Amino acid sequence: MHIAPTVSENLDALRNWWKRLCGSRVRRRWRYVGSLPGHRLNKRHTFRSGLRAILRDFFRLTGEPPVYIQSDFERLFRVQRCVFLRMYKAVNVRAFYLAQRINASGRLQAYSLQQVVAAFRVNA
Repeated sequence: MHIAPTVSENLDALRNWWKRLCGSRVRRRWRYVGSLPGHRLNKRHTFRSGLRAILRDFFRLTGEPPVYIQSDFERLFRVQRCVFLRMYKAVNVRAFYLAQRINASGRLQAYSLQQVVAAFRVNA
């Protein structure tokens, strides 16, 4: 009667299979191989329209009053508009890392005002 060794071998095979299946919790990512057919294209960002929207909403653009009044501006950014502008001017002059650059695809990145607004929104 060789049933016990056969059952133990099957159990060992099941244990080994389960260890290979679930033993390594780290999932490996596929290596990047460049553009692949069927993958989604990069989104085309229009940073210029975003800058115009910021200027229209928070500051005067084309002589019209801003969409957000002083109290709304202070509520959104937790700082007065004049202080925000002073800090933007200081950052724009000194901080090279917030300057508008060209990315790897040859397109312009976000304007420095957009980056400062994003930083203030995160901090607020």
